[in-house]
Order: sequence, then C-alpha cells, then structure tokens
Amino acid sequence: LLGEPYWLKDAVPPDLAQAQAEIHSEIGLLDAFRQAGLEVEIILHSSVDEWDRYETANWHGLVKWMVENPGHPDLPDVRAHLHESQDEYMRYGREYFGWALYLLSQTL
Repeated sequence: LLGEPYWLKDAVPPDLAQAQAEIHSEIGLLDAFRQAGLEVEIILHSSVDEWDRYETANWHGLVKWMVENPGHPDLPDVRAHLHESQDEYMRYGREYFGWALYLLSQTL
C-alpha cells in the first residue's frame, strides 16, 4: 500500500513543477509501478475535503506549537514554514495536487 501525491492537471505552472519535482502524473506513477514489476489492484483517491483536513491538521499542529512555545528561538522559522505551506496550498494545492492510496502487488 502506497500513499502518493500526483498532479491533477497536465498543465502545471513551471515554478510549481520545478519546486515539486518529485510529484508525477498518475500515468507517470502507473508507468513507474509497472517498471518496478508492480501491478495496481486498487486506487483510493482523496476528496478535496479530505485533502483540506490533512493539510489543515498540519497547520493546526504548527499553530498549537507556536502558542505553546512563544519564546522559542525557532518560532520565526516555524511561522515562516506555516505561512509558506498555507500560501502554496491556497495558491496551488487545491487546484493542482491530488493524493491517493495505491494497492500494489508483485506478480511473477
């Protein structure tokens, strides 16, 4: 079982594609699985609501840490990471990123 992000669209802004070079289209993932000798049995795609819950749960954890650690020397870096994550998700994530679970099997 493998959870993997993928591009929802073929046309992705070049700056996003460059920043997220490890993300592939689903056909690219299928090709990679096959080249590795794996067969796809089942795919479960996340909904937009599920993706929102996943992303915002990460934000919640960061905000909670910042509230609990107001004097920590890493606070500015954590805040910058939070803002970068939020900006990327709101600007690109909901439109361009998908996420799915792939049940893979090796056949002989």
